[in-house]
Amino acid sequence: MLPTINVFSEDSVYKTTDFTFYRDAAAELSATSWPSDLESQLHLWAKAELETKAKSSYEFQVSLSHLNNGKQNSGRVLACKCFAGQRWSFTVRADSTPTSGLDYSCVSPLPESKAFTPSSSYEYGVFSINDICEALRSLVFQNEREHGIVIITGSTNSSKSLVTRGMIYQQLKRRVTQLGSTSASPNPRKPHLITFEDPIEKKFWEVPPKDDQEAKARESIDYTPRQYPIDATSLSEVIHDSLRQTPEILFVGETRKNEDWKELLECAGMGYLVFTTAHAGSLPEAMGKILKATEADTPAKRSYIMDRILALVHLRSETIEIGEEKFTALMPTLWRRYGNGPHALTSDGLSAIVPNNPTNYQNQYSSLGRLWFVHNLHKGYSDTDVLVRPLEIRLNDRFDLASDKEKTRIKTIIFSRELLFKRLRKKALSLDLEGK
Repeated sequence: MLPTINVFSEDSVYKTTDFTFYRDAAAELSATSWPSDLESQLHLWAKAELETKAKSSYEFQVSLSHLNNGKQNSGRVLACKCFAGQRWSFTVRADSTPTSGLDYSCVSPLPESKAFTPSSSYEYGVFSINDICEALRSLVFQNEREHGIVIITGSTNSSKSLVTRGMIYQQLKRRVTQLGSTSASPNPRKPHLITFEDPIEKKFWEVPPKDDQEAKARESIDYTPRQYPIDATSLSEVIHDSLRQTPEILFVGETRKNEDWKELLECAGMGYLVFTTAHAGSLPEAMGKILKATEADTPAKRSYIMDRILALVHLRSETIEIGEEKFTALMPTLWRRYGNGPHALTSDGLSAIVPNNPTNYQNQYSSLGRLWFVHNLHKGYSDTDVLVRPLEIRLNDRFDLASDKEKTRIKTIIFSRELLFKRLRKKALSLDLEGK
């Protein structure tokens, strides 16, 4: 007999037929370990199946009972280990399209996360991580529901992880805000963030209390972090499972192996939004590694890859000395799937990744150099739905919230800004011309 899950009931927090819930993996398997609901029976049944087969994930059928109209239909559950073996994640999906979606008015706004919320501090850099993330997000995500892979590259200690997590947070926040607006159509489920790392570097949030399931269900996103090899033994397994988990974003901590690049790009081509990081010395080097890993040595093969890469970013940190003061600036360079960029790279290869550096904000280029970012993050820019205020205004707004150490740094940046940015622009242009 199939386990039954009740949906669309007035007293149920799950008013949709596509949702995820979590159960503590360390709890005792007894009838008193959980609240007496059908969901708990499903947990016990599934966990027994998983332990018997010694697998880290398992698919099985369930019956979905629509308590508001008495109808029943079949569905499937993907159960997998997560939170480094501390929890099971159960994603339930109906075999037919739901007639209504989650009432997002009852869901809280996306909470801040110590691990993912981009820092607005200027204590350690001329530009904050939030400055960099917001600029990249506005350039990469031109449409409401973009798909493809976003690859953040750089050397060791170049803030790849900070920028990647910050962009993920901003994109999730944007999505939650869209779903919470009165103009949004009913959505079949909350955004689901799935991550795969070795190990989990930082959690979006910690494991929710096991006795607070309603509060968990009301949170604005579902979050399933998986760690190698405790929760999954391969990227292939995570991608296979994610096909049953309706991810809004799939984040893979770092991609090194050729086979992993092929699998991630295949996943990105199926309509998913994927984020990952990689080591590289420059933007052309990063793109070259990807093309080599995927054996894209002809225009046709490069076209296949370009259709799947939404954006490729390279981060570089440079230090400028003015007197006894040292100023560090994180300077990105970007290639994105926009305009004629994919066609040019397909036909011409890596020579097509030439950074453009217009003196004003012009949103028609697929490749933007470090000088573009230095200039526009300093002077500010605006577009249809994008507004980045000048750095001096951002610094003044930040001042009252800053620590004493950061306040001293902000004063120093403002005092030295003319000479500082003259030297930063010179350095950025030199790097662009050298292709670094």
